[in-house]
Amino acid sequence: MSIVKKFHISPSPHVKDGDSIPKIMFMVIGALMPAAVGAVYFFGLQALWVIVTAVVAAVAAELAAQAMLKRPVSIGDGSAILTGLLVAYNVPAHEPLWFPAIGSMVGIVVGKMVFGGLGGSPFCAPVVGW
Repeated sequence: MSIVKKFHISPSPHVKDGDSIPKIMFMVIGALMPAAVGAVYFFGLQALWVIVTAVVAAVAAELAAQAMLKRPVSIGDGSAILTGLLVAYNVPAHEPLWFPAIGSMVGIVVGKMVFGGLGGSPFCAPVVGW
């Protein structure tokens, strides 16, 4: 007599939790704040300007792309802030401020919005921007 096990096949995610995308994004941003404090401590206020420039450019690029593509505004989920932050962490502190600005915009537009937005891209948006 053989025992046949039946498997239930379903698409991911397989584990459901109460966490939302904004909650996870802002938890990651919070976890990256000690690195921002360390960057400002070691590299001075120029590092803070790089971070602010990258984040503002990423949020502005996402707003502009969503307006041009006539998609609902989703900057409240924190993904654009996280993209800008990660781009800023990959740029030397003493580079011109247009470097992180262009990198953040390219990361958002080319690495994220072209493929449909959050979750639709096969690429990591900050790496595309970098």
